[in-house]
Amino acid sequence: MAYTWDLTRRDGSVVTGMDFNVLLQGKVVDNWTFAGPWRDARADGPGAGSLTAESLSGFVRKVADRRSLRLHRQPAVDPVRQTAAFLWMTADDEPGGIDVLVVRDGTVTDSWSLPAYRPFS
Repeated sequence: MAYTWDLTRRDGSVVTGMDFNVLLQGKVVDNWTFAGPWRDARADGPGAGSLTAESLSGFVRKVADRRSLRLHRQPAVDPVRQTAAFLWMTADDEPGGIDVLVVRDGTVTDSWSLPAYRPFS
């Protein structure tokens, strides 16, 4: 599963971040947390359409291929909300990042992207 969140720092500034979690038998077994440098005030509402989980996963792979990115783990997809998230990298020893996509009728209508600060292990 993946989601965006906002955090209010002690100085009152707000930043937006994202988490990507891998669940096994209802428990988090892997977690990646990304904090952005500023607040992204866009609503993270649902998309629209009828892509299945398999179709959304394939859609993510096409998006990554177009950007010459490799996926790290399987994408997190939500066919009910028509959203998808994926961890990406450009090379094994370089930091990658995370993208969260909102899909409407097979087209990305909104996206969030944050870089990682160290390579995935």
